[in-house]
Amino acid sequence: MTRVGVVLTLPAIAFLVGCAAPNPIAVWQARVAEYITTQGSGDPTVLRDAARDRSRYFDRPALVTIGEIGIPGPGAPFSGAQRDVNGVLLGFRPLAERDWRAYFLVAVVDVLPPGGDGGELDAQIRDIRLVALSGGRTFRWHVSEPQDDALQRYLDQRASDRAAGGVRAVFPGRRDQYDLNIAAKEVRVTEIRSGATWRLPFAARRQ
Repeated sequence: MTRVGVVLTLPAIAFLVGCAAPNPIAVWQARVAEYITTQGSGDPTVLRDAARDRSRYFDRPALVTIGEIGIPGPGAPFSGAQRDVNGVLLGFRPLAERDWRAYFLVAVVDVLPPGGDGGELDAQIRDIRLVALSGGRTFRWHVSEPQDDALQRYLDQRASDRAAGGVRAVFPGRRDQYDLNIAAKEVRVTEIRSGATWRLPFAARRQ
């Protein structure tokens, strides 16, 4: 499946020297909220509008990736590993009668500087989470727990792809194919080629 990408890479946030390394997904959430506020006047459907952009060659919605780059990793800010966070917009659908609207698969990628030979950066995917965003007057987020089995299945497929064709460890992969399934109490997304499945359960709605 060929997918056309619309990449919304948001400006990096400046951190004070000496501060602890921030939660990378929380930084990404803040930047997505800022984008929605400034570009869509607070309406998350501005992301859906971006997904409707068309390619010159393919009559299908684009794959929207929202990224935050250069987040300090463990240790002192801006030394050692840096982190990028990329979130793939999976779709806009209501969850039963709830106000959850947009769903993302979000990856945390550690980016190590090149070695003494001056080669390319070494990018390693460390974590992938399924994330839901609510609409309304305020932004609310629901983030899945770590799911090591799904992450490993996805990484095994990407390792196979790299061995066959030299594909770099960026997220999302050019060959990724996602299936989003929304039920009354759970959202589930499967990357079809690897079979990796991430689940995001929701508590029963109070009456």
